[in-house]
Amino acid sequence: MNNKRNILIIGPPDSGKETVMQDLESLINRGYLMIKAYTYGRVTINNTKNYLFSSTKGEFRSLEEILCKWENKKDTDGIIILLDSSRGVKETDIEIIELVTKTNISHVIFSNKQDLNSNGLKNDFTDAIIIPTIATEGIGVKDGLKILLKQIEQEKNHLEVGRSEEIKRSEESYRKVYSSKRLRNGAINPKKKSLNVVKPKNSSICRLRIIMHPIELDGVKKTLEKCGFSNITVAEVRCATTEACSTETYRADHHSIDLKPKFELAMVVKREDLKYVVRAIKTVKTEDIDDSIFISPVERVLRVRTREEGEEAID
Repeated sequence: MNNKRNILIIGPPDSGKETVMQDLESLINRGYLMIKAYTYGRVTINNTKNYLFSSTKGEFRSLEEILCKWENKKDTDGIIILLDSSRGVKETDIEIIELVTKTNISHVIFSNKQDLNSNGLKNDFTDAIIIPTIATEGIGVKDGLKILLKQIEQEKNHLEVGRSEEIKRSEESYRKVYSSKRLRNGAINPKKKSLNVVKPKNSSICRLRIIMHPIELDGVKKTLEKCGFSNITVAEVRCATTEACSTETYRADHHSIDLKPKFELAMVVKREDLKYVVRAIKTVKTEDIDDSIFISPVERVLRVRTREEGEEAID
């Protein structure tokens, strides 16, 4: 998400558009996204169906108008069609999806309100990807956005490859021998199987374990989340220390307590982000936080919901 993307959210009334925008507010504030939301409806005039899209300001526009009216003077990059799974798919919804499909703009469908109808939506009316969501709890919204952004990037790469192929055919018309090196435009020889593939470095993903005193947990956790590291797992552990043991009495017997209660904070991050994690922890570090951070390589990461792997699965 290095480049700001223009994302359009459309859906029938009360499907949860404002809630989805609230879930994505952090990405909007950080300049990654520009988002607009519209409610669609259908009116019939002189036996002709017309589709109108209304904003929160009460303005009614056509699909063509809302696709191109952006502050950055660019077109819409992707569309989220937000449907209410509790009300099912109506005829107007299917017609809107067909209109969006004809635009050839990357789009996904959010089957929202899964807490009211966990059966979701059948995908026999479209080829688009349907993502189950519960926007009120933030479930599935960001994962669905990642799928859409990946589609946008793939479409962009496809267009760039298409332009490269056109240049290649032009060169082949007057070259009998195709060079094994890069072409003047930077394209790679298509005969090579490693087209546009960069091999990742070994152990590019790491797992961190940090042992700390219970009173420090909230401060460290909030600081990491503020810095963008929200993929955190916390477990209660007990550690043997060199401090004097305390004693407790149980059924007239005295027992030595030499295992101190502490918390273990675990994270999976990119190796290149390690320095930022350490820097964030230093800002709240006290003598109660151990000096050591245990780092181990991670062989593979797989996000089950979106089937993303590697670094994409931990973003």
